[in-house]
Amino acid sequence: MARRGQELGAAHAGGIRRRLQACLGYSLAVIVAILFLLPLFWMVSSSLKPNYQVLQFPPRWFPEPIQWSNYPEALT
Repeated sequence: MARRGQELGAAHAGGIRRRLQACLGYSLAVIVAILFLLPLFWMVSSSLKPNYQVLQFPPRWFPEPIQWSNYPEALT
């Protein structure tokens, strides 16, 4: 009977280890995805800013006011 308990304990520890590895893997994937998407977000945000806000320090992540007119100007 004691041996059965030891087997269950070992299986439980393996399940915890597998879940921890999966959690760490997904966390790493989320961090990498954020790092890859951050420049794209910055590019779109900068395209909607007025000229004086593009190189402003400290940077503003969200343009205020939004300049939708930048797109027609860039395409003409």
